[in-house]
Amino acid sequence: MIRKCMYVLILMSCLLLASCSNSPSITFSESNTLGNTMFNYLNHSHTTTQDDWVFFSDYENDSGIYAQKKNSKQKTLLITDADEGSQVSVAGNAIYYYSDNKIMKYHLKTKEITAVVDEPSSYFIVAKDEIYYLPQNKPHQLFSISAEGTDKKLITSDVYSYMFAYHQDSIYFVNPDHQFVSVSLADLQPAILGENVNPVMSMIGKDFYFLDFEGHIVRYSIDESSWTTVIPKAKEMYKKIVFFDEDTIFYSFHDPSISYKFTISANSTVEYKDMNIFELHYPNVIDGKHYYYNGPIPFHPKAKRETL
Repeated sequence: MIRKCMYVLILMSCLLLASCSNSPSITFSESNTLGNTMFNYLNHSHTTTQDDWVFFSDYENDSGIYAQKKNSKQKTLLITDADEGSQVSVAGNAIYYYSDNKIMKYHLKTKEITAVVDEPSSYFIVAKDEIYYLPQNKPHQLFSISAEGTDKKLITSDVYSYMFAYHQDSIYFVNPDHQFVSVSLADLQPAILGENVNPVMSMIGKDFYFLDFEGHIVRYSIDESSWTTVIPKAKEMYKKIVFFDEDTIFYSFHDPSISYKFTISANSTVEYKDMNIFELHYPNVIDGKHYYYNGPIPFHPKAKRETL
């Protein structure tokens, strides 16, 4: 009888272990120093990655942040209280996201959730244990706060729109005078890098892309400290511009049935009819694979997440 009970206990233990093994263990061998890891994280940062995992906000389910192992089709719901279409940032063993317009921190090991920024903000970046963000009720002001929600500091009061970027201990943005500016985080001293540009559209690698006042798509290279016209002024105003990956820009004008594909390395443009770019949103590239949403965003929240 005792032996039979022992067999039952062993069997139950095995079943319990087997059931636990079906639940993915999300651990990291290294930590991101920049939590927004999209190739163009200014594009709403709905997808990010660390080690073997991809994390994303899912429009198909209205709200919720999922984890999915690379090269796997199975996704795991981690966070249910995220705002619809929340930004997602992963640094170390924590996910940072929006809930009720507050910036929240979800610890992957303990599952603990805490509010680190208890005020509505327009955009945030996590870098080196610091969060940089723009409060909605303080136009143009950009603050930093520790990843634990302490030691709040004013970085600048000159940000024209919510689009700012972080690179090698400097913050980049366009000010209300339409000047492109960098601010060193070491001494908070600003430096003007260019004039007469609209807010940053894209940061790809060490290059920034803008639409200038004359209607050209221009690029600023950090390494070369130089400006280049990428796409000359068009005959009509752009209706949509999509930075699809490091070598591809899609754009269209008022006719949604006609789009154009510009290849940066070849400096060439072809007409593009394979996809309605007006329904292509928030592309990201992870290990050569494209992740994006295909649907009627922002007019309707439902959209399907695709990969190429």
